[in-house]
Amino acid sequence: ARCTKSVSIPAPVHYADLAAYAARMFEFGDDLDHNEEVGDEFDPTENISLNDIKTKVMILNDKIQNNM
Repeated sequence: ARCTKSVSIPAPVHYADLAAYAARMFEFGDDLDHNEEVGDEFDPTENISLNDIKTKVMILNDKIQNNM
């Protein structure tokens, strides 16, 4: 439910927030394929260290790696 009281954020920001909230509830077809791929790689018995997680987070897609 939305609040009927006025908000003090610009309209584009407010609508972007609403769109992001709605997108979280929507299942995209290509996400299902991606989730299956990730699920195949995940092994719950594997011990993962914090350094492993940091390394995996910092790997960028080749298309955007040199654009930032």
